[in-house]
Amino acid sequence: LKTFTWLALAALWLFGTTASMSATVLQTKDHALTGLFPGAVAVRKELFLSNAEKKQLELAARCPFDSGWIVYYEMMDAKVLRARVFIDTSVVRTMPETVLVAVSPTASVQAIRVLAFHEPPDYRAPQRWLNRFEDKVLNDALWMKRDIDAVTGATLTSWATLRSIRRALSINQWLVSVP
Repeated sequence: LKTFTWLALAALWLFGTTASMSATVLQTKDHALTGLFPGAVAVRKELFLSNAEKKQLELAARCPFDSGWIVYYEMMDAKVLRARVFIDTSVVRTMPETVLVAVSPTASVQAIRVLAFHEPPDYRAPQRWLNRFEDKVLNDALWMKRDIDAVTGATLTSWATLRSIRRALSINQWLVSVP
């Protein structure tokens, strides 16, 4: 009986982890970029921030950055910048969410896509809620209970997504201001 119990627990664990792992990656970066910007060329860029620059960005975003290494993409169409795209990963509850944030040349949110979500699917924000961020800019109103309402039942996801968006907008703002 003891062996049967261990086998049953092992099967439940194995089934539970493989079932949850299969639904976590929702879209690849390349697929999302192609879908959002057909015909555009993604030019990969990297920033290596000093501690002072990182602190400056954290103050602008009003949220922490995990690293001073930033990778982003400039979406170019016939040598014209269509958007800067930032991919940000943050922990929602105990598991990560990866969000793609496209920022327009006018420094507003152009599009948001969830690329990966490792929390239970019930906690994922629906695309219609993410679309509420379109045309938003980095300012004092861009917070929950001000410009945006949190998703009912997914408050931690709402905050994690908002932090990703604020980080992307602050990096973009900094890039435009740096000579």
